[in-house]
Amino acid sequence: PPTIVTLQELLSYPTMQDLEAGSQAKPWGEARLPYLIMLKKGALILEPWDPMIDQEFEIEENELKGKVLPVAEPFSRLWLDEGVWRPVGH
Repeated sequence: PPTIVTLQELLSYPTMQDLEAGSQAKPWGEARLPYLIMLKKGALILEPWDPMIDQEFEIEENELKGKVLPVAEPFSRLWLDEGVWRPVGH
């Protein structure tokens, strides 16, 4: 679900004390929402931290299967493939 801060941003705070100190000094700004792109087969979600979120680009659906990321790899895109959301690279 969309939040004011993303989990990626929270990774920069190793402890709760660091997070509390950082949150008092940070201007949070507007909430950033994911962007859903409907595909012929499935869909693609661009997370707010994706480097291409504000740019136009083409998605090659036939290449997505080869871009699926391994477990625990950072991601900014989720691909809906036959009912399963899979993290994919750029």
